[in-house]
Amino acid sequence: MLSTKYYLYLFTALLFLFKTAKSQDLFAKQKEAWLKIAEQYQPKLEYEAVAPKSIVNIVKDENAFQGYKAVKVNGLDSLNHQSFNKLSQVIVDFGAHYTGYCEIDFKILKGTADAPTRLKFTFGEVPSEIMAVTEKYTGVLSKGWTQEEIINIESIPYQLKLPRRVAGRYLKIELLGASPWFEFAIDKITLNTTTSASGWANQFRKFDDPLITKIDSVSVLTLKECMQTVFEDGPKRDQRLWIGDLYLQSLANNYSFKSHDLTKRSLYLLAALSDSLGYLPSNVFEKPYPHAQKGAHIIDYSLLYIATLKEYVSFSKDLNTGNDLWPLALHQFNYLMKFVNQEGKFNYAEANKNGGSFFDWHPDLDKETATQAILIFAAKELISLAKSLDKVKEVEAIQAKISLLANYLISHNFDEKQRLFVSGAKNQVSYASQIWVVLADILPKKTAKEILINVSRYKNAVKPVTPYLHHYYVQALINTKQNAAAAELLKQHWGSMIQKGADTFWEVNVVDNDFSSPYNFYPINSYCHAWSCTPMYFIRKYPEIFQKSK
Repeated sequence: MLSTKYYLYLFTALLFLFKTAKSQDLFAKQKEAWLKIAEQYQPKLEYEAVAPKSIVNIVKDENAFQGYKAVKVNGLDSLNHQSFNKLSQVIVDFGAHYTGYCEIDFKILKGTADAPTRLKFTFGEVPSEIMAVTEKYTGVLSKGWTQEEIINIESIPYQLKLPRRVAGRYLKIELLGASPWFEFAIDKITLNTTTSASGWANQFRKFDDPLITKIDSVSVLTLKECMQTVFEDGPKRDQRLWIGDLYLQSLANNYSFKSHDLTKRSLYLLAALSDSLGYLPSNVFEKPYPHAQKGAHIIDYSLLYIATLKEYVSFSKDLNTGNDLWPLALHQFNYLMKFVNQEGKFNYAEANKNGGSFFDWHPDLDKETATQAILIFAAKELISLAKSLDKVKEVEAIQAKISLLANYLISHNFDEKQRLFVSGAKNQVSYASQIWVVLADILPKKTAKEILINVSRYKNAVKPVTPYLHHYYVQALINTKQNAAAAELLKQHWGSMIQKGADTFWEVNVVDNDFSSPYNFYPINSYCHAWSCTPMYFIRKYPEIFQKSK
């Protein structure tokens, strides 16, 4: 038996280790306070009971998005009188994309069940999701993200409340097994929708161009669905806060809902969950308690935290929050500068050991040049934030670092012959590299415009595959005074989703490949995704470009 002295020694050692770990945490003293502030600003969710608008059949159509379309059929009014034993399956359409909790009431038509009734429920954001075959799922994400539930009901009448929150437009109910000695019907279907976007129905605008009006409206609905207790990236998947999505959501929010408290909560939650080195996580979870996945870092996302805080302070005028989170924002830049050598080169390979950059889902994208460029972009955002907070002296040394980074980028990565920036050992030409060099604002305006024109003509350039990178492409075109091209790109990219039947904008949109998926299973893609909501930001911020475009 171990002695009392041994346990006392063990307790003392553990206490010492705990205190040592806490003392080594750069922002240990602030984190507890930051988390409390984040919890204080948790919004109240608004609920609305929504009933299906119609019954539909999902039919194959080679001309429809992903080969399926919904066709309205009669029968919704008589659903509660029809024997579901005979019907065996029904697909209902709620008429729009919603996020919430589903309730289904079942009633007896005749007889008594002498066995449980087994039912399968499948929710879908798009028609193809309803028809997906998931038995042999081979995607890289958890199959648990598929919106399927198999439930046994012991007795009917019964009000079933599906346990998980769902997101989508369509619901398929299938009968897998029932006693032959009774008949039952679906009495009522209700989707109790949730959002923290107060007054969202008042956010719609009308513009001269009907397509711009439609794009703006779908942007509003996309953001509204992603506004829950934080700015979620997608209400179906992943249902959590990511910095990259947050930045774009905050921009759109500034020109629509103006729910600055939700941005504030998101900023503080991320800050409270930074690691012991003060490096921000790319994403955080709220349940079962606020936490970040260990090692979940993305370089460009941590830098975009600076831009998000700057935009928040600019629109909310909340200088207290700006000052409170300023040391953390400054630290993101300083932390990453340790990977920059004396010449000014960012060592992407070394930094990548602790999490690389994202920029886009293209599998072949080389990210070195774009990463060096976004480091410059973030430094300039930091200087702008410092001016707002009267902290200019704290960033006096940053201008020299910007020059060092920019000079290296131009002298080593600009191909004079092609008049384009290249990236990596293979001198890859990509849209991402050109876009972020333009956004870093280190080139003469004429040259910046030239490289965007040149990359559009470069046959083998690595193209964007997400609305996320397309957002930055539109912004780069605006920054180089290519307003007509910016308007055309916005209408072409986001308009193509509307033409394919989108109710909300998608995570991935490759114009000539409807089945593109970074997860090797397109039904698990998010078809309501936060980073795709920004057309309304452009439309409302730059009315001279978009609101009167035809």
